[in-house]
Amino acid sequence: MPESSGSSSTSPLELEPMGTPRDSELDLRVCQRMFYGGFAGLPWIWFIAWVHFRHAAKLPSADPQLATYARRCGIGALVGAILFVSWVVTVQTQWRNWGAFGRSLMLFVPEETEDEL
Repeated sequence: MPESSGSSSTSPLELEPMGTPRDSELDLRVCQRMFYGGFAGLPWIWFIAWVHFRHAAKLPSADPQLATYARRCGIGALVGAILFVSWVVTVQTQWRNWGAFGRSLMLFVPEETEDEL
């Protein structure tokens, strides 16, 4: 007679509970890869890693290095955002003073009006 569906045997497809050592090791590896991937000019990866791993790093079963990498990802994302906003503000306010180079940076160059001359 086949076993009932309520048996205590585990299926190979059954997921492990959160916070297991295996889960912690995987989290650490993924967070490390996302941290180093952010140095490829992709600071949004740091932001995604920080959002995803900030709570997992606070679990008691989490690797202490996970908190370090999550914090570094948050700092990297913040620095990247500050640099990006600084670049946008600088270009938008100063491109006219840069001559031909400034015009080459712009996708759309507005016509000059008499008040701007």
